Amino acid sequence: MYKIYCMAFVLVCGVLNPVGAAQKNSDIHILFTQLNEPEATNHAAQQILQTARQNPPARDYIIEKLPDMIDKQTLDQVWLNAVRLAGKLKASNSVPALIRALPGSPFKPSVITFGTIMSLEADPVGNALAEIGDSAVPALAVLLQHSGNEMDRWRAARILWNIDSPSSRKVMRDDLQHESDPAIKQLTEGKSQQ
Repeated sequence: MYKIYCMAFVLVCGVLNPVGAAQKNSDIHILFTQLNEPEATNHAAQQILQTARQNPPARDYIIEKLPDMIDKQTLDQVWLNAVRLAGKLKASNSVPALIRALPGSPFKPSVITFGTIMSLEADPVGNALAEIGDSAVPALAVLLQHSGNEMDRWRAARILWNIDSPSSRKVMRDDLQHESDPAIKQLTEGKSQQ
């Protein structure tokens, strides 16, 4: 009898609680609306991260919306929060949008040191791709091997360097065979030997 009571309680209070589920859905829709409002975007981004940790459907809802926000490339705080959320939520569906955004995205360290450049602290798109990790490696490999723009190739190499996984190191090793840029070659040689 006790088991039946416990099962009924769980069903009524948890799984079959449409009011609670509706409230959670309403909350994430409100947070997404606020994420798109310049005056509320920073607070909404923090709230979304907290909500996403506890509510997988809310996380999925936000992740689905991020590529469109990133593709707008308005380079304002709303856009920056979308980029950061893509990285922190490991939104692999945002990789194509982030790769498209990479060439036009800000990359301006205030103090240029090897540590700040390699940490991606001044490169929000690069940092998001590195946080996403292995899901970003194939797109970064294409960029590294086929882009005609030296800065895009350098950024791809830095991101791969920061991902630091077996697949990213393999891409860097493979690139050494035909790499002509001395800075990229030096970077990839160091990482590919690890």
